[in-house]
Amino acid sequence: SRNDKELLDNLEKDNFPILFEGVHTTYLLFKNKLHGRKVFIRIFNVENLYYSNLALHEKNLFKRFYYSTEAKLLKKYEQKISNKAIILALSISDKEIFQSTFKSKSVIFLPAFLPENNLKSIIGKGKYCLYHGNLNVNENEKAVFWLINFIFSKLKIPLVIAGFKPSNSLKNFVKKNKQYISVVDTPSEKNMQLLVMNAQINILPSFNNTGVKLKLLNALYNGRHCLVNQVGVVGSGLNDLCNLAETADEFIEKINILFTTPFTAKEMQHRSIALKMFYDNEQNARIISELLL
Repeated sequence: SRNDKELLDNLEKDNFPILFEGVHTTYLLFKNKLHGRKVFIRIFNVENLYYSNLALHEKNLFKRFYYSTEAKLLKKYEQKISNKAIILALSISDKEIFQSTFKSKSVIFLPAFLPENNLKSIIGKGKYCLYHGNLNVNENEKAVFWLINFIFSKLKIPLVIAGFKPSNSLKNFVKKNKQYISVVDTPSEKNMQLLVMNAQINILPSFNNTGVKLKLLNALYNGRHCLVNQVGVVGSGLNDLCNLAETADEFIEKINILFTTPFTAKEMQHRSIALKMFYDNEQNARIISELLL
């Protein structure tokens, strides 16, 4: 989709550095059309692993075949472009994968740039737990069903599920079975932020260990307690800011404790200092600036 002569003509009008946002934009680089240019690729995931995970959690056989095929093609593609540019990885684990699997010689860990660097978390207690995300992604829907079946079926604590395009099967399942669980279908950005801010616990288990979960960063900047599994924070540097659980029993135990524990000003201060270490837009912009020299 980026094989466009007008795009190439525009790029050839000067000799400025080029930043590709995501592997999917790199066709001209792949085809060696950018000789002598300083080039960066911002990777958001190790894409072949991301698609492999989508295949793993997909029930539809046609979609599973599609995701598996894409994963194989993406692995070959990522191998071919891994040494054609400076790779800017969102997470430490993605950086290590590009170095070990693809033998990339120039990979930099560069945390995400965020619209705001100020915490908006509210001191005190909320009245519900929240899972939020794109519910049209099979991995996220699987996480929701796991939370309902193995955790909140055993608790009398409200759970709000909010996100883009929840399936009818998910909405009907919640409607028929769980009096303490509700679904917010495709909330506005403003309403989603209010849900994140007012929750007592943002619960975000993950089944995908690539990239950095931007919804977790959103929860840390705007919410109270965050409860995740190890896969959800691997390579992010955010472990110390989250409460970790792995098994359903561990999640239940942590939820029971955190739901009655106020979020304090001391925790907020600690979170602010720790996030600033990684997610300082000016500091991270300087890293790119130095790479341009």
